[in-house]
Amino acid sequence: MKASRLWPSDDFIQDIFLDYYKTYEHIYKFIRSKIKCKIMSADHTFRSANSLGKTVNRKWIKKAKGLYFVLNEYGQVMGYRFTKNLKFNDIEDLFQNVKNNMDEGEEVLCMLDNCCSYEKNLKGIFKNKMSKPGLDLFHAVTRVTKTIPKTHKKKALLCRQWALVFREHNDLNTKKRRLPTPSTDIILKNCAEFKRKYKWCLSNKTIDAIKKVEVHIRKGCLSNIPVKAGTNKNERLHGCLNHGALCLSKLGKRIIYASSFPKQCCPLVVHVKVADTLWKYP
Repeated sequence: MKASRLWPSDDFIQDIFLDYYKTYEHIYKFIRSKIKCKIMSADHTFRSANSLGKTVNRKWIKKAKGLYFVLNEYGQVMGYRFTKNLKFNDIEDLFQNVKNNMDEGEEVLCMLDNCCSYEKNLKGIFKNKMSKPGLDLFHAVTRVTKTIPKTHKKKALLCRQWALVFREHNDLNTKKRRLPTPSTDIILKNCAEFKRKYKWCLSNKTIDAIKKVEVHIRKGCLSNIPVKAGTNKNERLHGCLNHGALCLSKLGKRIIYASSFPKQCCPLVVHVKVADTLWKYP
């Protein structure tokens, strides 16, 4: 017997997962309807959306360009939408559902990549229930670090020092941030010091990226961000969808839809692979 025959086919694994999801679908939907949040993180992933579509005349036709997830501070999926572009219209009802599930008098902080472009729309939905949307630190850091070539001799140093720009002076000696981000004035001062100290090894492309981030700093998008706030949980969920055992090159809408639900039963272990949920939950 050939070794390959010892393993189930991709279609068989997907059928098992979908059958398991269908059995407990009512539980997942009930749990999702009860999820609350104080800190909300929202972000697009595009790689997973490439797997959604159908074959027409031997050609793979994509149905969506992006997949937008909204998570709470514990990494629980509050909702998602397949999107055709980055416009707010595609995800407006998603945020409306989140607002409808909020308790009276409850306020929420929203962290996302498109903070300024979505601010007016979000304020229209949440009104006085939401403070100013913040720019996620992950994106604020990577917008600059991705402009530094991998072959740059000082890349590791520059990436580390740029991340420290968004920390308080008494919060620099730990790997993970322990305090909220500083005020606007302090961040701008740290940013100016970074440019002064490393100007000799920064390219024009990197300096331009820093100037664009400074626009958000002056608007207050990066000030007083709590420790738990950020899209790092979203990025780990994207990794589950992109690299999990069930996330193959071409998927139907049902398998991606089902994949988002078991996360509700695992608020603290957000990095678990989708395939593992078959045996752990409910």
